[in-house]
Amino acid sequence: MGKRWLHIALWLGLAWILPLPTQAQNDYPYATETYPFIQYDLNKLIIPGDSSDFQRLFQRVDDLLFKGTGQINVFHIGGSHIQADMWSDRLRQRLQTFYPGTRGSRGLLFPYRMARTNNPYNYKAVWTGTWSRTRCIERSPELTLGLTGIAVATRDTLTSLRLYFRGDNYPQYAFNRIRIYHDVDPSSFAIRLKNDSVNYRIQAEPQNGCSVLYLDRHLTEMEVEFYRSDSGQTHFTLRGVGLESEDPGFIYHAIGVNGAATTSYLRCDLFEQHLRPLKPDLVVFSIGINDANGPRFSSSAYEKNYDALVQRVKAANPDAAILFTTNNDSYYQRRYPNKNAEQVREAMLRLAEKHGGAVWDLYGVMGGLGSIKKWQARGLANKDKIHLLKPGYQLVGDLLFNALMGAYDDHLCGLAAQPK
Repeated sequence: MGKRWLHIALWLGLAWILPLPTQAQNDYPYATETYPFIQYDLNKLIIPGDSSDFQRLFQRVDDLLFKGTGQINVFHIGGSHIQADMWSDRLRQRLQTFYPGTRGSRGLLFPYRMARTNNPYNYKAVWTGTWSRTRCIERSPELTLGLTGIAVATRDTLTSLRLYFRGDNYPQYAFNRIRIYHDVDPSSFAIRLKNDSVNYRIQAEPQNGCSVLYLDRHLTEMEVEFYRSDSGQTHFTLRGVGLESEDPGFIYHAIGVNGAATTSYLRCDLFEQHLRPLKPDLVVFSIGINDANGPRFSSSAYEKNYDALVQRVKAANPDAAILFTTNNDSYYQRRYPNKNAEQVREAMLRLAEKHGGAVWDLYGVMGGLGSIKKWQARGLANKDKIHLLKPGYQLVGDLLFNALMGAYDDHLCGLAAQPK
């Protein structure tokens, strides 16, 4: 058994998670196959500066694992790599199943199909009414945007939205709170739960840009109606839905918009307001593939934009740990190796040092410049040489999970070395 997983197994009694005896599998316990082009020795978190934010995060993980108390809120923010929720869902399921009792609620999501774009497979949205859309990739968004970077609006006086989980290979998440992000003012339509067997109350939180439905029992699917209850109400703008509970565990919120760059999320005026009540413990930034896709990339502008985003996160929760994931290797116009990924990595290292964050070097781990072609040859990457295929995203999720567990193992080693 390798050192990394030995300490976690000794502390948590998790020897059963190590399915294969080889050294490679010890470093990567969920793997079904290893690849010669992946640089497993680079698969770790790099913390170039102050590590106190991550130590606070790991102390909260200690409370969750050893005492069964608390919730760890993880926010993963990116573009199309995250909107499809394959990479993030893989990491979500790893965090929520590697130890009994760590599966928290589902957290923040968006019904992307309402906005005429691709929805993650693991949940489905069914709605009525006619809705317009706005996304943060638009230079002048028509609707005010928030944490999800996307919004839909209707003037129909009675509409509905149903959300449910597919099941089969995906968990059915139970929740007893529904947080709906919308305009909390007299012009917005009212909200009601479309379920006669559930008692509930609604509390408006204008300071957080949302209303919260408190249910008297747990559900695994929801259906709400938006309706005109007063002649002064003219519209409803939906900016996201949070499915919450008090259950201890990891809550993994994935926020992605196809084509989003750092400038895109800077257009989200309600970003900080929406993030504040959710108190993120760990924010994973995976924005950069769209910023750096071409010869006009400005590393200084990119770093400045990212710095502004981090400031918004820190304003919402000063103790949040920040993790930057570098770009995957890619080509632009499918012909030219994109060397900008190396500038992205250097910018993230500087940002991590400045903000007490960490860097996970996906670019280096996957093999560096030109490695996307090797991933493509093994059925892990798309022919566009930018996106991955589902097995590739799942592999990336497993690698990041192991990097996080490696950093947590170092924390456990520090605890074990302390005088009794």
